[in-house]
Amino acid sequence: PIGAEAMLHLQNTVKGDPFSLAALDQISQIYQKKGDSTKTIETFQQMLRAAPTNKALLEQAFKLFLRYGKPEAAMSVADEGIKQDPANPDWYDLKSNVCITKEDYDCAVSALVEVRVRPPGVFWTVTDGIPATSPKRGSGASLEVATAPVGAVDVMEPLS
Repeated sequence: PIGAEAMLHLQNTVKGDPFSLAALDQISQIYQKKGDSTKTIETFQQMLRAAPTNKALLEQAFKLFLRYGKPEAAMSVADEGIKQDPANPDWYDLKSNVCITKEDYDCAVSALVEVRVRPPGVFWTVTDGIPATSPKRGSGASLEVATAPVGAVDVMEPLS
């Protein structure tokens, strides 16, 4: 049996750092060993919230969700992220990748088109091919924020 004390320490780690993929991964492994599919799925959803652009995690999570008969679990994380933070392109990236994993290419393209439409009053600029709001942006990336009419479209061209 897995020690309750170890699980308590891991859960306390996540309370202190909800983005700790290492602790969340260990928690998910414990739940899997216990056969608790609900808690396993919830933990993987939390990991996707912490790292929505982590492609390896998405693939692993999606396979797990399929195995447990819950393929919509990843999409719900993406939709929840978009609803809470529509200016963050990482959520649209996650949604697009979920769609690609499901081989729903129309959905994937729609998600990518959505990221190009400015949320009311905000837009982001892309430099070196990575959205400026992305934590993986290169050293030359920058973010510009401006007011714009609702529904305005940003062409997202690199700054000169």
